[in-house]
Amino acid sequence: MQGTVFPTWSGNSVITSHVWDAYNQPGPFAHLEQLRYGDRIIVHAWGQSYIYEVRSVDKYVRPDDTNSLNHEDYPWLTLITCKGYNEKLDKYDWRVVVRAVQVKVE
Repeated sequence: MQGTVFPTWSGNSVITSHVWDAYNQPGPFAHLEQLRYGDRIIVHAWGQSYIYEVRSVDKYVRPDDTNSLNHEDYPWLTLITCKGYNEKLDKYDWRVVVRAVQVKVE
């Protein structure tokens, strides 16, 4: 997400993705809310594995809540997707936000 740090750098790297795609199929973050504290997220890049551990899973974040975008001193990864599609308003009512801290590089 623009305005956040590049993945693997110190700070908060925010990545967003769809819960459902344009073909009404599960998107890359369809099961994001199933992650739990301590689960590992691995980013494979430049011949290395950047290992993050989940520290929080917030399942009902308001779309206008930007607290998850705050800067961090250590390498953090924040994953965000939509939740609760509102047909009447043609928008999602909530966001799912998963926050994980980098614990290792292999």
